[in-house]
Amino acid sequence: MTRTSLLLVPGMLNDARVWDAVRGALEPLADLHVAEVDRHDRIDAMAAAAAAGMPARFAVAGFSMGGYVALELARQFPGRISGVALLGTSCRAEHADAAPRRRALLEKARADFNGAVDSVLPYTIHPSRQQDAAFTAGLRAMMLATGIEGYARQVQALLYRYDQSATARHFAGPACVIHGRDDRVVPLALGEELAQMMPHARNTWVPDCGHMAPVEQPQAVAAALAQWLASIAVADAAPARSEA
Repeated sequence: MTRTSLLLVPGMLNDARVWDAVRGALEPLADLHVAEVDRHDRIDAMAAAAAAGMPARFAVAGFSMGGYVALELARQFPGRISGVALLGTSCRAEHADAAPRRRALLEKARADFNGAVDSVLPYTIHPSRQQDAAFTAGLRAMMLATGIEGYARQVQALLYRYDQSATARHFAGPACVIHGRDDRVVPLALGEELAQMMPHARNTWVPDCGHMAPVEQPQAVAAALAQWLASIAVADAAPARSEA
């Protein structure tokens, strides 16, 4: 059986480290690749760059902003994407009320990037983790590594992203929606909306979890992704069995 190639797409102010806690569970199941999401200021450009380094057919798991990239990959390359997993994300365009707040935070970050990260970080995680100094220090280091220019490009990409509801509704392959029950960045209702839209979505609502599900509750996330990868393997093997 051919191994699945899996593209992991980080979110805003994240890099490959956001997937570190789940990689060990996924490496026996798939060939893992991680996209870079701080070099482009459009979601479609992020998706095109990520696809350029991947095999002819692959699965994609996108976290937060990476979920928009994952859906864009499914829109741009429908014949190449074997499965889509969406973590802590939605399919909606930027809301008019959210855009001014996002721009204001960017201006704050241009003046004091460290301070902006420090103001955002507690909002992204469950209250039970906010006093865990080692945990928050690791997140902070990852967020700061993006840098102000990378962050500015990501803000631009999110401000001008477009609605991907049609992509979600028409994706016919195995899908997985994972969402922290206590996510304050992307409310759970948006994850529920995605799960209802996608024809073949399995959903996992993670308890005691804020926005940063892959690092807050990696065991639950890895288990859900493992089930999803197994469903992709079954779906990919089905045509061969029917021809035998």
